[in-house]
Amino acid sequence: MRSPQRLRGIVTGVSPLYETDKRVELFTPTEGRLTVRAKGASRSQKRFGGRLEPTTILDVQLQGGGMPLLLDCEVVTSFVTLRSSFNAISVAMYGIQACRLATVPQQPNPELYDLLVALLTTLDTMASPKTALTCFQDGFLHAEGLSPDGTFTHVFEAYTGQSLPPPLLIE
Repeated sequence: MRSPQRLRGIVTGVSPLYETDKRVELFTPTEGRLTVRAKGASRSQKRFGGRLEPTTILDVQLQGGGMPLLLDCEVVTSFVTLRSSFNAISVAMYGIQACRLATVPQQPNPELYDLLVALLTTLDTMASPKTALTCFQDGFLHAEGLSPDGTFTHVFEAYTGQSLPPPLLIE
């Protein structure tokens, strides 16, 4: 049996798996996108309660291959302030979706990871979501080595072959 692996990652999504487990998507700088299984996470609030929320940065301990088992996690940053603004949440989820669509599983991309952390940190400081969005889009193009010919949406679609609608922002 392989020894447990320790990683730091951003929770990008959570969904039910089996009766009491959860499927947790993480984006890490060294392992890229990972899908892990949090055994019993739906049953017990004691073990993972509140820690497996999208945008949370965790230090995790994983074991196994394929869909590794999440043995333990510790919150590094939870970005509580970000969650108080609809526009900030919308831009954060847009950044997460852009990272999901632009990478394949187990593709390390530390520059894109750092860019996503910077976006979440900026949004958590109650900065303008529109400004944070523009900085993220510019940084994304630079990190992926893309030329800003046209709108970000068009460049992104040409790059990934998938559409990424802009975030819904309320005035």
